[in-house]
Amino acid sequence: MSSQESAGRDVALIVSAMFRLAADPEDWEPLLSALEAAEPLDAAPPAVAAGLSHSQDVARLSAGREAGVPETAMPWILLGARGQVLAVGGAGFAHLPGGVGDVRVGGRLSLAEPADQLVLDEALKVFRSGASSPQILRFEGPSGRANRFAYLAPAAAAAALPGLGRRPDLEGASLLLFSPADAAAEMWRHLRTRFSLTPAEVRLAQKLGEGLSLSEAAEALGVSLATVRNQLKSVFDKVGVHRQSDLVRLLADLSQVAGVLAQGLPTPDPVLEAPPVQHLRLPDGRRLAYRVYGRRTGRPFLAFHEGLGSSLLPVGMDGLAARMGLRVICVDRPGFGQSDSLPEFNFTRVAADIETLCDHLGIGRLDIFTMLSGASAGLLTAIQLGDRVGNLVFISGRAPAAGSRSSARDPVNLMRARIEAHPWVMETLFSLLRIRLSKPLVLTFMRRSAQGSPGDLAYLEDHPEGVAYVEAYIREALDLTRRGVVDEIRALQRSQNMTLEGLRARLLVWHGEQDQFAPLDQLLSFARDRVDEVVLFPGVGHFLPLREWPALLQRLSDLPEAPAPSPPLQLGRP
Repeated sequence: MSSQESAGRDVALIVSAMFRLAADPEDWEPLLSALEAAEPLDAAPPAVAAGLSHSQDVARLSAGREAGVPETAMPWILLGARGQVLAVGGAGFAHLPGGVGDVRVGGRLSLAEPADQLVLDEALKVFRSGASSPQILRFEGPSGRANRFAYLAPAAAAAALPGLGRRPDLEGASLLLFSPADAAAEMWRHLRTRFSLTPAEVRLAQKLGEGLSLSEAAEALGVSLATVRNQLKSVFDKVGVHRQSDLVRLLADLSQVAGVLAQGLPTPDPVLEAPPVQHLRLPDGRRLAYRVYGRRTGRPFLAFHEGLGSSLLPVGMDGLAARMGLRVICVDRPGFGQSDSLPEFNFTRVAADIETLCDHLGIGRLDIFTMLSGASAGLLTAIQLGDRVGNLVFISGRAPAAGSRSSARDPVNLMRARIEAHPWVMETLFSLLRIRLSKPLVLTFMRRSAQGSPGDLAYLEDHPEGVAYVEAYIREALDLTRRGVVDEIRALQRSQNMTLEGLRARLLVWHGEQDQFAPLDQLLSFARDRVDEVVLFPGVGHFLPLREWPALLQRLSDLPEAPAPSPPLQLGRP
């Protein structure tokens, strides 16, 4: 086969894999394999580019098919403020172990087993006291032979159930729900709280819920079989089951209920909670977008978002920065979010844009912190601003040099490393990502990037709001154009000679101890002996900027402010 024929076959495989990814955003393995096998190619022929554009149509059609809320056979019983039955759905009565007594709509729900009735009455009493969080109930049935678990939740929290949201009597009502399905993060948080499970016990239960045996779970968690046996016994004692199969059934019973509740539970909208986006018209006519968090007269910090991010910082950042006396300015770099793209993109021109913004805001002395892949832009900006910058902090920083992903073995880094070798696929790929973006997809990639960090994995299960935030900033990053992400990746490929030469600020490195996604040794190898401080955060991986905002901001506010540079010496006449 000629080299031209081989290249044509490689391109065809990649395009085919892109169509599969457009239809199913979880199906990235064929693309990963095709990119690995193909020879690097900088630009695609016009016919191939046209084929790639059709993949975006496939993505839009696939997204449209999934846009509606699926019907559910979730068994439920709607209870009024006094415990009377208002409605029943999904054969809810049949799911109660031991059954119910003589009951009708409008009457009081009466369970056949006195112990189960007591459980329900106590839960309703807690609900009427003003508790808004769902409660996990355990019904034992006749002689304790038929454990059945359920949620009691505010009815408004599950308005997504078919027909329920249209009822006028949900105010003050509660909902009893039962059902088996796949795991949901909301369920794990409730389960851990209700039964006082330790994080290690929750992780073991998750593995068993996924179908792993005890020995497989021990291997996956990196602990001994004896350890997981002890943990399992503790879980049995706390939850009130006696067999592993009963525990797995419990997890299945609770998880879909939690998923349905999560559809209706109000969670903070990261965009609505953030300060408004502001705009600066640059001298060449481009628009630069940014947000300002905290006090407008506070100590100024420039924040550099990650490589697939925006000026959107975590919920609560505005108030937290204000309380610490900080003024944090985060810019949508060119081509990200609401900032116009930059022709002939390079990091020096990005730095010049941000210097213009600092001048416009009247900022003299300042400090800079960067997150993840924002390290390159932050470094060049610190060099550009010279003596105006006192401290440059890399938080979970990736080495600002090409090839820093080449030795990675985790799926997300492998994907990006192989995409970087084929820049002709990048814009289409990020367009597909924007069309098909969803919280489940974001959660999948976050789990893969956290594989080396048990602490990060546990955080993901307990903090679904973190996934919502990441999904929101990715959506913002790709909102108007995909150029920024593509241009920055290409600029990184050209940055073989990026160095710390010219940096006058103190350089600090803050890194998660469990971070295998952006290895610390690569960053320190790049910085050599120029680093003034290295701080390792125990039990944290690459999610350091996501998990530890209060601690990080406190450390930033405690940094010594470097003195202003001395004016040049004026020599008088002799």
